[in-house]
Amino acid sequence: MSKLKNLLQTLKIPALIFLVTFVGYMANAKIDFDTGMRKHTYQSLLTSLDTTANTVLPYALYTEHTLYFGPKSMRLIKIIDPKMPLPHSMVAVGDKNYPAYPILTGLMAMPIYIIPLMLNKMPSFRYYDNVLKILLLGRITASFYTAISVALFYIILKKINELRNIKTNWFTYFFLFFYAFGTEAWVISSRTLWQHTSSLLFITIAILLLVKGQKNPGLIKWTGLVCGLAVVARPTNIVFAAVVAFYVFLNHRKEIFKFCLMAAGPAILMLTYNWMVFKSPFTNEYGAREDTSFSTPMWVGLVGYAISPTRSFLFITPPFLLSYFGMYKIIKKAWLRYGYKSKHTADPKTQMDYLDKILFFMALSYIGTLILFSNWWCWYGADRFGYGFFTEHIPYIAIFAYLIAAKFKKVGMIIFSILVVYSLYIQFTAVMFRRSQCSGDHNWSFYCLMPVKGIIAN
Repeated sequence: MSKLKNLLQTLKIPALIFLVTFVGYMANAKIDFDTGMRKHTYQSLLTSLDTTANTVLPYALYTEHTLYFGPKSMRLIKIIDPKMPLPHSMVAVGDKNYPAYPILTGLMAMPIYIIPLMLNKMPSFRYYDNVLKILLLGRITASFYTAISVALFYIILKKINELRNIKTNWFTYFFLFFYAFGTEAWVISSRTLWQHTSSLLFITIAILLLVKGQKNPGLIKWTGLVCGLAVVARPTNIVFAAVVAFYVFLNHRKEIFKFCLMAAGPAILMLTYNWMVFKSPFTNEYGAREDTSFSTPMWVGLVGYAISPTRSFLFITPPFLLSYFGMYKIIKKAWLRYGYKSKHTADPKTQMDYLDKILFFMALSYIGTLILFSNWWCWYGADRFGYGFFTEHIPYIAIFAYLIAAKFKKVGMIIFSILVVYSLYIQFTAVMFRRSQCSGDHNWSFYCLMPVKGIIAN
């Protein structure tokens, strides 16, 4: 009984953070619903056609008992996306239409959808409000899982405070508010059922397990399961998963077999699904629609992510510029400690503690992911607002910024606070006026940062 009481006491603040964040994310849901009814548009609640399939998948699963889209669900999809001959988020396999993106996010939405579907709250899609109700369920689900991610990130920050003897509790809450509403967690992850939504949750859990693994090594094996799920949710998370696996191999050698065993479960499920649907375990949704081109010159993507007005930390979330400095510091420290013929191994300043080792591998994950996305044919993320491709990676990006900013004195903290307020303004503008959208036509202009009322990005 005492253990349960202690657990409830421990979870009290994270639960409150979840609730406040969820309410904040859902604050404009009624406005978006009413806008959809008035204008007969879906863009207020469904910010990208990339997310249509995962938003409708729970409906198909419940009404048609399939992972592909039958007549009922296709009728709904055609209302949302009347593009011919096939909606954007579909891929035809034989005579069946399957989601053109990984389905895990859609499957995770089922617990949220199930009660309204059982109560038959969307009996006919002849009425537009029923279409919007399905999209609203997608918003609720995305906000729910993203709010959980924020609450878990708070637990991570508290653990980091303990490891680094950071005692500015007010700054922890201030930074957490910035994390929830001044980053892509709000403008992308919480808006609709992107792959980013589930990926953000899994990567946050993985980092939490790694950080807590110092005192409880038994938790490390579970990162294998979580990393496996992250890859199933979004294949590009393979970079993060591989880096974590290498970290476990080097620093938790006794847990590596269990880690791999845990990761094997999601991998087997993914390969089985690919084999059943696409007739090859190594052909996924992207391969089936021949959307695997890495044709952008790397320098184009790198320059874009560095200074593009609508794709870079510089203009969207400037406090994250501190993350680059934090990554540089940890990589330099690791090189001085372990680099080729290092002469600094005895220097106390080069000692790598438990958190340092995790951060070093997180820096490697960011660099690898940055290179990967910089080569992608659509490096800017199509109609996503901001640096959308990096949404699920903001937990460790934010940690680097947090560790730097927590040391600021008066002037530094004032400047940092101003940049936080700016970031909150940009995200608010994106959510309220741009519907979380910004097309590639505006990569090199400030158009998408302007709060023009009523504008919906092309």
